[in-house]
Amino acid sequence: QIIRDRQELAAQTALAAQVEQAHAANDTIRKNAVDTYARAHPVRLCRQAAASTPGGPGEASVPGDPGQPDETPTPADLVAITRADLDHLAAKAMRDSEWMNWADALIKQGRAVKASDLPVPDMSVDR
Repeated sequence: QIIRDRQELAAQTALAAQVEQAHAANDTIRKNAVDTYARAHPVRLCRQAAASTPGGPGEASVPGDPGQPDETPTPADLVAITRADLDHLAAKAMRDSEWMNWADALIKQGRAVKASDLPVPDMSVDR
C-alpha cells in the first residue's frame, strides 16, 4: 500500500507540475494577446459639443472637440468593454481551458470519470 501511495503521489505531483508550467506559459501568451488586441482596437471617444445641434456639427466646446459624432449606424454586435474587463474575461477563458485540459488528463489516466458517464439516480417520488 505504501508503494502504491507513493506512486500515486508522484503521479499527482508530476501532473500538478505540468499544469503549473502550462499555466505560466498560457498566462504570458494571454497577456501578450490581450495587449496586441487592445492596441489594434482602441475605442475613440466622441463628445457632443455644447453648441452642437442634432444632425450637424457645431462650435467645438473644447479645443480639438470635433462637434457632433458621426451618425453612421453601429452594428448591434459591436460593443466596447474596458481593458480591465477584457483582461478578466481572457484570464477566465484561459483558466477554464486549463481546467478542462487538467480534467481530461485525469480522465485519460483513469483518475476521474466524466460526469455524463456517472449513473443518474432515480429522484422520482413514485417508486
